[in-house]
Parts: sequence; C-alpha cells; structure tokens
Amino acid sequence: MKVNKDFFTGMVTYELPNGKTFTAPYKNRNYCVAADGDEVPSTWQGKTYIYMYDYAKRHHDYYCFEDDISTDVAPWEK
Repeated sequence: MKVNKDFFTGMVTYELPNGKTFTAPYKNRNYCVAADGDEVPSTWQGKTYIYMYDYAKRHHDYYCFEDDISTDVAPWEK
C-alpha cells in the first residue's frame, strides 16, 4: 500500500491494493487519522479499516473505507 502524507495540506492519501484511493486529514481537523497520520490501514474480511481520532469527542474509532462508517470496536475483536 502506498501512502502519501502531505505536510502542507495536512492530508494523507492511501492507495489501496484494489486500486482505489482514500484521503483523510491527519492534522488541523476535528476527525483525523490517528498517530499523526502514521496509522496504517488494516484489512478484515475484504474491508479496509483505519484508526481515527475525534478531537471534539476525545475518542478513537475505526473507520471503514468501503462502508463509510465508523465503529468503536475493531471488527476483528467482535
């Protein structure tokens, strides 16, 4: 997986193995990729997840690229 972290815009782009891309903020936003944008996506049962942080709620969650939803518990821990 290729990762492009743009320090000027504060966005990180992931090129997924299926050829799709996902772009998300890692700074200067309320909902950001965790670990200052260094978080690495994980694949589980054909779906890709990344660990995110919501600064307004002070809460971490897992975001699913394919479904465009977040979950509090990692799907592989359910």
